[in-house]
Amino acid sequence: MRPGLLAAAAWAAVAAVLAGVAVHRPPHRRAWAATGLMLTCWAVGHTAALVDPGGDLPQDAVVVGQVVGAGVVVRLVAGGLPRRRRRRREGDPGVLLEHLLLAAVVALAVADLVARLLRDGASGSGATGAALDVVLLALVLRFALSRSELGASARLLVVGALTGVGYHLGAAVHPAAAAPSGLLQVLGAVCLVVLGGAALLPSMDGALEPGARACRPASGRLLGLVPLVVVAPALWALDRTSGSAALPAGAVVGGGALLAALGMLRGVVALRASERAADHDALTGLRNRRGLDAAFRRMVRGPDGLLLCLVDLDDFKAVNDTHGHEVGDELLRDVAAALVRAAGPDAVVARQGGDEFVVLLPATPEPLEPGASASGAVDAERRRLHDGTPGRLVEALQRPRTVAGHDLRGSGSVGVVHVRAPSSLPQALTRADIALYETKAAGKAGVTTYRPRMRTQVQRRQRLAEDLRLVLEGAPAARVGSLVVHHQPLVLLETGEVVGSEALVRWHHPLLGLLPPADFLPVAHEGGRDVDVDAHVLDLALGQLADWRGRGLDAVPVSVNVTPASLVEGRLASRVERQLRRHGVPASLLRLEITEHEQVPASAAVVRELRALQDAGVRISLDDFGAGYTSLGYLQRFPVSLLKLDRSLVTSLEEDLDLLAGIAAMARALRLDVLAEGVETTEQRSALVDLGIRYGQGHLFSPALAAEHMAGLLPVVPPVPGARPTRSTGGRAPVPAPAVPLQALPSAPLPDAVP
Repeated sequence: MRPGLLAAAAWAAVAAVLAGVAVHRPPHRRAWAATGLMLTCWAVGHTAALVDPGGDLPQDAVVVGQVVGAGVVVRLVAGGLPRRRRRRREGDPGVLLEHLLLAAVVALAVADLVARLLRDGASGSGATGAALDVVLLALVLRFALSRSELGASARLLVVGALTGVGYHLGAAVHPAAAAPSGLLQVLGAVCLVVLGGAALLPSMDGALEPGARACRPASGRLLGLVPLVVVAPALWALDRTSGSAALPAGAVVGGGALLAALGMLRGVVALRASERAADHDALTGLRNRRGLDAAFRRMVRGPDGLLLCLVDLDDFKAVNDTHGHEVGDELLRDVAAALVRAAGPDAVVARQGGDEFVVLLPATPEPLEPGASASGAVDAERRRLHDGTPGRLVEALQRPRTVAGHDLRGSGSVGVVHVRAPSSLPQALTRADIALYETKAAGKAGVTTYRPRMRTQVQRRQRLAEDLRLVLEGAPAARVGSLVVHHQPLVLLETGEVVGSEALVRWHHPLLGLLPPADFLPVAHEGGRDVDVDAHVLDLALGQLADWRGRGLDAVPVSVNVTPASLVEGRLASRVERQLRRHGVPASLLRLEITEHEQVPASAAVVRELRALQDAGVRISLDDFGAGYTSLGYLQRFPVSLLKLDRSLVTSLEEDLDLLAGIAAMARALRLDVLAEGVETTEQRSALVDLGIRYGQGHLFSPALAAEHMAGLLPVVPPVPGARPTRSTGGRAPVPAPAVPLQALPSAPLPDAVP
């Protein structure tokens, strides 16, 4: 090989790195800059060797390049785990032992190699370079063997590093082979070509990114350490065959004993880690079901048994749907730590699965006061639960927390059961789940202790959930009943003119009669059927509108409630447009109401859904304004055209008069209409009119009406343009059509009206 060819290859590799960085723009440019610096040092060294073959500069430049290259690999090995996983493993004794084992092998190999080179008359820089090569070799192998996958560029970098180490080690041991005509020159040229080629591949943008590739499991890493155990015997055999030992025999034997001890200790740690992994949850580090069962069997044998607390995060699915599962996992880890702190040192905290946790607490007897009644005992226990550890669990879950840059506010529900031997864990969990069910039904974010009567209530709710599923799937009405829509008129407060209606769902159940929404909508929510119910009610409301129009009635706009689940799903706009087309109803006759009792994520996807509905002609209302997650951000981001004041503001109108005046002024500034819910007295009506609130609904005007009674309020469309409309039993005032006073509507419920 020509003398200058290796230097030319080195400079070409430097140019390739610069070109690759310029073209592919990797996110971690410092690592590639260091790689380019390493190649530059080698190029300088090979170029200097042409000018001053026997000087110190060639060797010194190569040594500097080796130091830089070792730094790059150290960064990859040390930063090869994402920060979160790296924090969890900082105290892992197994990883520490792996590093100690690798360091001991490298130290033994370096000591033997340096001793041999110095004994044979090598220079200090040459011996140093050889030692660095051994270190670099170990680091490269550690990096390559610890990754479950490597990109094409990363594989070329590993090959290039290994050939480079082979070249420099060969040159240190046999300098003649590194001469321009020697075989090592070919190996050096291959190293430079491969490293330069790695920089030109598109996958170079992630090749030097720490943590970009998945790590091998611990078993794979342990298998990669097995060959290290034979290093000491190999050195001893080399000394015996060569006839002269580079290191004292005691050093080799001692090093071998140290390696064997570290290897055995690593195996013991791995076995213990495997046993722990069988009993603990991989995500949170808490006990899993197997570990929980062992702790339960131990604690239930206590004189007073134990308290089993089943903890469930409220609305955790919304976090996953809105922010992604990575944020959800991080939240679960944060919650796990919070529960451990709140439960105290004597408790056992486990993860049941998903967003459910179990806390086992030693039960302590609480003597009753003399003369205390049974109901007093129940009240005392309820206070003790809320003031004790179960209550602290709820408080811990209600604290605001920042997770992965997102400010989250949540809550948790707890079901508690007192367990004594010989009760089993499955039986205790079933009872705690029943108590948890009651907590959810009572409004979440609380504690409920199990009572035997709860089983009947839960069985009823489970039957309702199953029947509701069948209703939504189209089962015969004779078997499970059917959902129906009743309409409560929306009126102009000043004149009582009907300007619209709100579709309110009811369930005609064959055994239980007519069920109000409070009896089954929570069941639908718990079963994840919110979207199905929304779609079903919307279909019923639009079908009723189409029926009225087909009968020649001048239908008013209808408001239909939608849950946050439908907004987050991402298909609401397309489904609404499809149902409007199917029923032949204009979009201007539909208004969708977003409830404020549950937080609606103001994500870009939700905003897109609402804007698509607005563009289609559907108007958006914000329901229950002032009672839930009131946020000006809703009004700024969502295309809302109507605020519906929660009935609690109207009920306490005298106390909240200034608040209502402020809301009315804000709505006028934002050019929004305001409708007051729950108007029941003429005094409330007059006060609202004085505040400038135009619209209202409530029993003062009409309760919710069956579809046929609502149809009686709708005028017939005039057959001739300009003809006067005729009323049936009442009148209405569509907007912007001429209004008809609601004089025929009584203030008391109509005979068939449903409150």
